[in-house]
Amino acid sequence: MSTPRGDSSKNPKTIYDDDDDNDYDDKYKKFTDPKEAAKHTFQNVDRILGSTGSTSLSRRETSVRNSLQQQSQHYGTLQISGEVDDIHPIQNFTKVGGDNQEIKKNNMQKKVITSGWGYVKDFFYSLMFSLIYVTSDTKKRCTSFLVGLITIAIVVFVVSILYNSILKANLIFLKLSEDNVGDADIMFTPKFTNSTTIPFINHTEVVRKLNNNPFIVGTSPRWILYANLQNRDHPEKNLSGILLIIDTEREEKLGIGRIWPYRPLGEGEMHVRDSILRAIDIVPDRGKRVNMVVDFASLASAFSGSDESISQGVTPDQKTINQTELLRTLFEASGFNFSQIITVNITQVANQLGIQIPPPLKPFINAFGIITITGEQAFQAIATTLGGGNFSDLNLKVEGEYTVVSSITSNFAKYPGALGNIMMIDSSYVGKVIGQSLFRSPAIQLLLELAGETQRVKNFFNTFPIDQYALTAVGRFKDRFPAYLKSDNERTDQMIQITNGMVDSLGVSYPVAYTLPLLSALSATKFISLFIDQIFIGVVVMLAILGVVLIFALLLSNVEEKTYEYGMLRALGLRQYSLIQVILAQSMYFAIPAIIIAMILAFLVNILVEYILQVVISTPSLNLLFFWGAVVVPIALGLGIPIVANIIPIRHAMSRTLRDSLDIAHQTFNETTVKMIKLEELGLEPWQTGVAIMLVVIGFVVYYMIPYSFIFTDLPLFFFILNAILLGMLLGLCVIAVVIQPFFERLVLNIILCGHERRLKTLISKNLAGHRKRSRKTFLMFTLSVAFIIFAGVVFSLQSANIRANVESFLGADVVVLSTTSYYSLPKDKLDAVIALQNQNQTDGPPIVGYAYQSATLNSYQYMNDVRFSSLAYYPSRKVAVSAIDSNFLSVVKNQYFLYTYVDKNFDYNMTNGKPDVFQSLYTNAGQALVDGEKVGFAPSRIFSGVKLSLPSNASLSFDPTSQYRQYLDIIASEAMRPSVGIGIKTPVDLRFFTRNKKTSATSQVDYIGKTRCLAYKIPGFFMSSYELTASGSPVLVTMDSYKKVAAKAAQSVGSTFDGVINYSKLFVKLKDAISTTKLQDTVNALQASVNSDFTNIQNVRDLVGSTGTATLVLMAFFNIVAAIAIILCFFMLAVSFTANVKDNSWEFGVLRSIGLSVNALIRAYIYEALCLVVSAFLSGTVIGCVIALTLTAQFNLFLEMPFQFDFPYYLFISMLVMALLCAIFGSYIPARNLRKKEIALVLRGVD
Repeated sequence: MSTPRGDSSKNPKTIYDDDDDNDYDDKYKKFTDPKEAAKHTFQNVDRILGSTGSTSLSRRETSVRNSLQQQSQHYGTLQISGEVDDIHPIQNFTKVGGDNQEIKKNNMQKKVITSGWGYVKDFFYSLMFSLIYVTSDTKKRCTSFLVGLITIAIVVFVVSILYNSILKANLIFLKLSEDNVGDADIMFTPKFTNSTTIPFINHTEVVRKLNNNPFIVGTSPRWILYANLQNRDHPEKNLSGILLIIDTEREEKLGIGRIWPYRPLGEGEMHVRDSILRAIDIVPDRGKRVNMVVDFASLASAFSGSDESISQGVTPDQKTINQTELLRTLFEASGFNFSQIITVNITQVANQLGIQIPPPLKPFINAFGIITITGEQAFQAIATTLGGGNFSDLNLKVEGEYTVVSSITSNFAKYPGALGNIMMIDSSYVGKVIGQSLFRSPAIQLLLELAGETQRVKNFFNTFPIDQYALTAVGRFKDRFPAYLKSDNERTDQMIQITNGMVDSLGVSYPVAYTLPLLSALSATKFISLFIDQIFIGVVVMLAILGVVLIFALLLSNVEEKTYEYGMLRALGLRQYSLIQVILAQSMYFAIPAIIIAMILAFLVNILVEYILQVVISTPSLNLLFFWGAVVVPIALGLGIPIVANIIPIRHAMSRTLRDSLDIAHQTFNETTVKMIKLEELGLEPWQTGVAIMLVVIGFVVYYMIPYSFIFTDLPLFFFILNAILLGMLLGLCVIAVVIQPFFERLVLNIILCGHERRLKTLISKNLAGHRKRSRKTFLMFTLSVAFIIFAGVVFSLQSANIRANVESFLGADVVVLSTTSYYSLPKDKLDAVIALQNQNQTDGPPIVGYAYQSATLNSYQYMNDVRFSSLAYYPSRKVAVSAIDSNFLSVVKNQYFLYTYVDKNFDYNMTNGKPDVFQSLYTNAGQALVDGEKVGFAPSRIFSGVKLSLPSNASLSFDPTSQYRQYLDIIASEAMRPSVGIGIKTPVDLRFFTRNKKTSATSQVDYIGKTRCLAYKIPGFFMSSYELTASGSPVLVTMDSYKKVAAKAAQSVGSTFDGVINYSKLFVKLKDAISTTKLQDTVNALQASVNSDFTNIQNVRDLVGSTGTATLVLMAFFNIVAAIAIILCFFMLAVSFTANVKDNSWEFGVLRSIGLSVNALIRAYIYEALCLVVSAFLSGTVIGCVIALTLTAQFNLFLEMPFQFDFPYYLFISMLVMALLCAIFGSYIPARNLRKKEIALVLRGVD
């Protein structure tokens, strides 16, 4: 006889070997007589079933056997062993006999039968059995089915919606970009050519050439001018702004400004920005009339392409000649004959027409009387006067009276938002207005009358073909939304293809330049888009992990709960692969319906999303189709999660012997497993292989993928790698936190137990220890969920704060007026008057608290070539930009971003917001600084080495210590200069100004000693850093007086002059904190009206950073939704875990109840246990999320050098904490309440 299976002392291998398809196959190998083997097996089964000491079967056994009998009856002739026409050894063991030859013959017959179609039938029968079994089991255990169904449905639904949203996120950024730069896809601007002095776009010709272009819907001409709008009844109420001339009907047909709510304009009608109407006291939609005035000089400046002229070094004062060129162009177009001979008595003609001869022309008329001239000479006589700039005498203004139709409240993506104060008229009626305005000029009337061209020119302007003289043109692409939805590189390639197609249509040499404003604006949002994409990817990964863990725990719980059932199935002949099919079918039974339900819900939600996008973004039609990835990825996750989660439960089910499976008194959490491995079979553990593969992958990513992403500027790949590293760190810390789980649980337990509840401490502690193997998965899920949500929330809050801080630091103040060219100085007197006017008669206090000016750099002067900064040794030296600032600079700007390393401690500084006001000290303590080796009244002596100086006889030492140290400059320099040049607070520096007279080519240099008052690495409104790489070109700040002194001496050194007037490049304005939006807009408009908008730009910091607050609120709402989803999954996990705990501990708690412990106390013990588990996981997740977020933020601050600020998402944290506590209470109470329904006697007997 072979050793019995239950006797492990003689043959321990018999306990663990379970490699064959059926445990009973081993018996046939170990017994010569099959009948004896079968009898022995039933004896073992009877012994196992009777091991509880009860002669009757438990309800569980009876239920299982009845279920199996019902399933057998349902099958009829179907053999659950899966073998066709085979006789089951247990059902008919008396028929099994004969010698080994008969057995071999039967085995051969089995192999023949099961070949070919036999395998298909075998698989089909097993599948049918699996489905029928799972259906029957689901009816009895609907809770597990619902948990799995909801879990897979949530994951698939969220991933599908998120994936689809990620791919459509570019539409949101497109809308934001359109609000910023308008919704025109392409802009045409004219080019200067040798044949044109005034560049225009012949839009009629452009339309003809692009008529059959497959990429563009159409184009529309535009004109942008600087104009003044006056209240007709009260002319003193006027405001300057931007006049936008467009073809309103054409743009409406093309869809340019597709959300523009105002109607097309007719003759004499105008749309006006609401801020202008408030300023000039006009109510819209009431038929109010206004006067619009365009200075002809501004008109000529616009027509001449001012930006290009400026870039070529032409100052605004040099551009009056462009008025002549504009008049010539208009007269030539009207048919004016410049070659005709004119003989006329000018005085007589003027008197006949009642035209007053302009004073500048009277000397010319008196000298010649009756003259004979050509049309060209007559025109040049007028043009010469125009060139003198006497515009008021010649009355060259374009004026018109208009009715205000609508008040423009927003740009509505019709035009760039930076244009600010807008007045809009239709281009169809502009020619007549220009003609009428020109004929008001006596000089123009005189010229046309002399040439006899008056009627011709009038007729020309009455039918003026303004489309042939467009300043710019805007276009709209076909199928634009799909193009903008593409990735950054694909979108760029698409735009290149479109522009190439337009060049083919227009011609390579056609005199227009192309710009893609929307593409440029979208490129600016690339980093934000990538950041949000990585957040979404992280959410998908987290939900996938949570889903795997939850489904794994659910399936493992089911396998442990149905150990006896599976044992009985195997005892009845179910093969191992059929059991695997049963387990897989059970997971697919809820996975497939969940996927279907989730995709249907996602489709319905997508309809709502598309409708919202259509309303907000005005997409042309509802796109109800999903991107292929939004279908494939969720379905793959829905199927992959249960398959991956099934691996360990299947192995767990297959590792059970029949003895353990049929032992109903067996408890999994109390089992002890012994595994014997032969030395010859010993090798690498799977986890060791996994670690090795992971290290190889990490090495490949670090040494290949990261350099690859840098070399090819593949930013999505780079951010994906960084995100993967961060998620890996987060997951790793969560796994490590499981190790310290007992410590946190004991800590929380000691905190929450008080009073009489402390008597439950021992019971709860033992429960925590006994259930730890199962609760680790719950702890890991909670920790991972909380850590990721807190991490994402903290990172986005900190990044939003960093974006806001960088904008404020870069611009410097609430409102900044910038000169866009160094040739144009801000009109200080006009700005001062406007600010004073704004602060007068304000009932709620002055809106402007303070303001300060910054000068242009000294390099902006024509005679200044370069400025170098060095030590007194003149090596090394660095190029710098010297600017002057007002004394109140620090009190006006965002002084929290004034960061410094060293200040001269020999002075007492006024403190501004806790910062020493070194800028004011430059004025109040001017000339009082001392450096090393210097005493009051005594400069350091000149030092020579012992080497004889070989100097020419006429050479002289230009460095005079006494004069240089007394005539020094007090400066504020960048901290980057300290390591780069080798200077400090007490070290004198040399500022060398290289000058050159461009007329005489004379060159020189001027040296000044500088004494550093402060070394800073961050000053609002300036780019500074402590890194040595930024030393070259860094700013050096001085006082206005020092600025004038250096400029005058530098000009004198090359024979030039300095007029003593400083060019101002910036105006920093500080507003009161409680200023209203309307008042803020009015203040900005008043500043805009006092400067030339062609050369200035006004930045409102509050508007720029306001969008970040909106984005933060939206994303925090998104994180709250994700947190709720994660907590729901954790709730299911907690419920599954505690349901299993209640079943495993039912006998122990029956004993406790029998000795007097109440049911309510037991339920509270479960709730306390859950609270210990959840709160400890919540604390661990919060710490981990904050640590990872702070690590990332510290890395960013390392480069940005911004002051560190911890912006914790408190609302998100509190909402997650509340949800977690509710999850702990209900997740433990619902399974524990079943204890109320059970009688103690039945619990102790193990009866369900």
